[in-house]
Amino acid sequence: MMITLYVIYGVLLIVGGIMGYAKAKSQASLIAGIATGALALIGAGVYDKEIHHIATSLSGHALRVGGEYDNLAKIVFAEAFLAMVVATIFISRYAKTKKAMPAIPVIVLSAIVIIASFTPMAMGH
Repeated sequence: MMITLYVIYGVLLIVGGIMGYAKAKSQASLIAGIATGALALIGAGVYDKEIHHIATSLSGHALRVGGEYDNLAKIVFAEAFLAMVVATIFISRYAKTKKAMPAIPVIVLSAIVIIASFTPMAMGH
């Protein structure tokens, strides 16, 4: 579930950056969209790899406190932090321009990523 959310978030950030460039010829939007989207997608890939590693290493073994989940926690925090940065940028943009598009959808999606990242589901439970 979290992998899907992170992939959707990354793809939409990239698409948004491309749309910003296509509509307003904004190179900043293009670069920021591709950079943040790529980071979200990389995080999704690392998250997926870590979940599989945890499942493999824990099969047949007693669960250790911490250990296997430390890297996963770092990945989840990084994804949430990225979403917080993106949300902050778009909140600032909305405050200046009062234009709902694309600010409000990006803020809402970022909030969903942030909230979901701090649920037990994000830690593979």
